[in-house]
Amino acid sequence: MAKKSYIGIGTLMRKKLSDITNNSDSQHNLLPLPLPAIDADIPSIQQLLTERTQLIQLIAEKEELIESNGAELRRIQADIKKLQLQNRNLAQSNSLMLAELNLGRDKRKMLQHEISC
Repeated sequence: MAKKSYIGIGTLMRKKLSDITNNSDSQHNLLPLPLPAIDADIPSIQQLLTERTQLIQLIAEKEELIESNGAELRRIQADIKKLQLQNRNLAQSNSLMLAELNLGRDKRKMLQHEISC
């Protein structure tokens, strides 16, 4: 039986890593990049600054809108709680009146029964 040669994943990874680290091209990446001329970029820098200030203003407006909506939401929540309390009180009153009505009907039936007997 012939012996199979087995190359493990670890061996392949070590070989690949050693190839990367020993590569002479990686030394070219360490050289500093030339800086662009600043004078040529002044209009684009100014445009970026104006866009930045516009974005800051938009964010401020958005935050103001969020705050006002939050205040309105809290007011509406308070109104809802008041309405829920009123609804609960009305439901209790309705239940009491219905109980009294049923009690009155029962008394009337009993009295009618006594009269007929």
